[in-house]
Amino acid sequence: MKARHRTWIILALTFAVLGGCGKGKPPQDQSPAPETGAASVAPGTTAAAVPPSAADPRLKDPDYLRTLPPSAEVEMALARALLDRGEADSALAHARRATGMEPQNAATWNYLGITLGRLDRLPEAKQALQKALDLDSVNDKTHINMGNILLRQGKLDEAKSEYLIATTIDSTNATVWINLAMVYEREKKLNKAILAYDSAISHAPDDAEPWERLGNLYYNRKLYRVARDSWEEALKRDPSRTRLREKVEKLKAYADSTKTR
Repeated sequence: MKARHRTWIILALTFAVLGGCGKGKPPQDQSPAPETGAASVAPGTTAAAVPPSAADPRLKDPDYLRTLPPSAEVEMALARALLDRGEADSALAHARRATGMEPQNAATWNYLGITLGRLDRLPEAKQALQKALDLDSVNDKTHINMGNILLRQGKLDEAKSEYLIATTIDSTNATVWINLAMVYEREKKLNKAILAYDSAISHAPDDAEPWERLGNLYYNRKLYRVARDSWEEALKRDPSRTRLREKVEKLKAYADSTKTR
């Protein structure tokens, strides 16, 4: 039973650590986010006695995580929880500890790269991600993370290459299409950027992010009508984007002011 219990903890923590990092804010750290139900704690049991699920909010609580048996997965979960709290230096210590515990596990190096990237230590982040790719070259999420670091370094061709590799591994990942569109925008290849955003929308039809970024592209080219249409599509999917709503209202006011009377 102990071995089975530990297996559940490892699986849940791995999914929680690697799932949905920075969603909606490309370039972003992306990894699998499986669907799973939340675990409940039976009366009279201790927290560590119940196998947690990936959706368990306790996996974001450093105090709870410290009650679990030491493992690389726990260390990665601690790193993520501390990053979310803005305690980046402490997060880095746990991410490094995870690689020390399981140096042949690509996930530990991937998460170390994520953590170093959040700290703007880009050359070190690149080294960690390269180690992850040496161990597992067909993980599209690691290629995305590497592309993000290269994009932040201004290495457009290299970033684009990583994103394109990711699309060959999983062409349904909307994030890689958003990030690829950003590269095309910087290269002034606007038709390719629009097509990449369209691909992101087709694979994530309920996500507001590609619609908003597509609107930004049109707005920056003074194509205000299609910019407004794109932003309104984004607001349909995420009405909480108040700044975007303000932009739409300004465009409506501008359109009204320029009507022929």
